[in-house]
Amino acid sequence: MFNLLKRVSQLCKYLLVVILAVSTMTPRLVSASEQVEGDFEGNLAQQIQDFSQELRPLVSEEVEENALYSPLSYYLALLTLEPGLTGSEKERLSEVLIPEGMDRDEYVASMASFIKEATEGDEPIFDTKTYLLGREDLKWNSTYLEDTKDLATEASRVDFQDSSTYESLNEDIAELTEGLIDPYYSEARIAEMTSNDYLQIVMMNLLYFKSNWLNVFNEELNTDETFYGRDDETVVPMMHLEESIPYLEGDGFQAILLPYRNQANLLIVIPDEAADDESMWEAYQSVLEQEEEINNKTIALTLPKFESSGSFDLTNSLDAFDLSNFKEDLGETDFFTTQEETALSQILQRIELVLDEEGTSAAAVTEINIETTMAPVEEEPIELKVDRPFAYGIIYKDIPLFEGLIHNISE
Repeated sequence: MFNLLKRVSQLCKYLLVVILAVSTMTPRLVSASEQVEGDFEGNLAQQIQDFSQELRPLVSEEVEENALYSPLSYYLALLTLEPGLTGSEKERLSEVLIPEGMDRDEYVASMASFIKEATEGDEPIFDTKTYLLGREDLKWNSTYLEDTKDLATEASRVDFQDSSTYESLNEDIAELTEGLIDPYYSEARIAEMTSNDYLQIVMMNLLYFKSNWLNVFNEELNTDETFYGRDDETVVPMMHLEESIPYLEGDGFQAILLPYRNQANLLIVIPDEAADDESMWEAYQSVLEQEEEINNKTIALTLPKFESSGSFDLTNSLDAFDLSNFKEDLGETDFFTTQEETALSQILQRIELVLDEEGTSAAAVTEINIETTMAPVEEEPIELKVDRPFAYGIIYKDIPLFEGLIHNISE
């Protein structure tokens, strides 16, 4: 048993499938009944697993290299979108996001508490923030802001045609992700955004994870060994660790949970032989469904250091959730105090992950863009020519500091 995982690189001839699996206890996954917020966390875990299963095939189709995405970041972005919708559009998105049979308001309140708990303390599980950026001439609906305020949101009105809007976002993203995503907006992308006359809303979720291993790897034990990839073989730094860690052996795969200090775990699922993406996702999902079968075993682990990144257009994922009409029409919305016909034009996600001897850093940005479907109205300027006597004053908070009348102006 000690050497079952000693040569991960030999077993992992194709893709190494990983996820940051958050649990409330370590070093193993726990059932919903064992968790302090058992009912909610159990429902949340199942809801996001179901949500993620719809995304996995799309992600595999989108990439030629390694697959990496964040279900939670995308989920939180959509959860922020939902309160601004009305009618059947709101109902259908709620069906995607809210567990069946649960009260929507109670669920969102529990989610807000979950986010608060996960982002606080000396060793938070993750950090997150969702920017709500609205076109500067529109006023946010106070009801919408109230419904989203506990979901780590920050609302503002901006000039989408000013490059400094995106430069400022780049700075904020770099700060929250500790430079892991820097910059998010390239110069070409900024030029694209500033030339878009139809942009009404940008919703942007940031999710950042960083934690050391509960049992760190000794860098002095690293060796250069072959990783047998899907396309070719490469020599990479391999880390070594012998510890008692959660382990599961299934039909055609092995799996371990490598615990972090902050109570999250790295789940690694290794096929016994070459497998396609669909088979690996099936094995991965079966581990999530067999959490009660995971038990501690002494494992001699050989794990590669690696960095991975992902950049996807997730707009077509709406089709998988039966929300394809969102790309044409969002119906009546409550985002602002005034109404415009709108559509969801683009959903993008970018991910960066670094795994080494100390632990793991991972960052995600999910961007949802909403555009007006009406041509911008070119308003005729109102002519105001000050060429005759007038009254004037210098005002601060409605307090007149100076007041006067101009009858004549000297040459």
